[in-house]
Formats: sequence, structure tokens, C-alpha cells
Amino acid sequence: MKRFEIRDFLRVANGEIEPPPCDTMMNIRVTAANEGESTGTWTVDDSFINGNGVVMGGFLSSAADIMMAYAIASKLDDHQGFASINLDTTFHRPVTEGVVTVHARVDRLGKRVAYVIAELYQHDKKSSYMPVLNLYYVKRACPSMMSKLFYLRATSKCIGCSNNSFTRFVKETA
Repeated sequence: MKRFEIRDFLRVANGEIEPPPCDTMMNIRVTAANEGESTGTWTVDDSFINGNGVVMGGFLSSAADIMMAYAIASKLDDHQGFASINLDTTFHRPVTEGVVTVHARVDRLGKRVAYVIAELYQHDKKSSYMPVLNLYYVKRACPSMMSKLFYLRATSKCIGCSNNSFTRFVKETA
């Protein structure tokens, strides 16, 4: 699969192109993404259920992370990129099989870090889960940045290329 450009996330939300494999594997359908907000539905089947009879927390985090990507993408352009740096989660009540509505919004967009919040609803009940995701985003994103971002704290240059704007970004944020 080719790497998505920022505009491709919005094309998925508009039904113009197929979503990335992780969306399909998670049974998530994005229904809207604009102005820093995104909404979608997650069809939870028994493959997401743990030994306690509820959805495993890691799957809840993945569903939220997917929708938060669409929310941040709706605020950026193709010369920017993003990657998760921290996911803080709070579980309010269990989620079971059925349809879950996932809503994400950009809470704050700083110079280098965005704060994005997601809420998951099932059976029209109050949020069952509320993660906060911190994202680094940069202008003129290095093609290898997304897979190398975890290495930020240990190096002052991009691994795998010599993109100067990324190297400057790393030096400024490390």
C-alpha cells in the first residue's frame, strides 16, 4: 500500500477511496472529517472481546487512535505529517459487541504538538472511553519520519535520509 498523503484521509471520509488496512481490519468506517473533528462507526464483533466478555482496552485505543488521525489530518495540509507520541487513556465503562460511535476532535494545535481527544459511545450512553493523544506534526515531513519518530529522543538526525527540515525539527524538540 502506498503511503497516504494528508488529503487521502479526507478522501476516505468522503467515500472517494478505500481506507488504510488498519481501518478495515478494525471494522471502522469514517463518516466525517473536517475542521479538526472526525466521526465514525466501529462495528465490534466477537474477535475484539477478551476473556472477561468485554472489548479489550487495546482495541478501544486503536479505534480512538484511528479517528484521531482523521481529526488531525483535517487541520493539516499535504506538506505536513504527524505521528503519535503519547496516548493517555481513561476507561469509564466496558464496551461490548455492537456498534460504537467514535468522535475525535483537535483540542489544541500548537507549534509542534497537537492535543486530540476522542470519545466512544455505545447505546447512546455517556462516553465509555476518553483517550487524549499527543501528536508531533511537522511541515515538509520526511518520508521516513512516521516510522522513525520513536527514535527522536535518541538522535538529532533523521535515520534513513538527510532531510534537513526534519533534522532541524528533531534538534529543536529533542
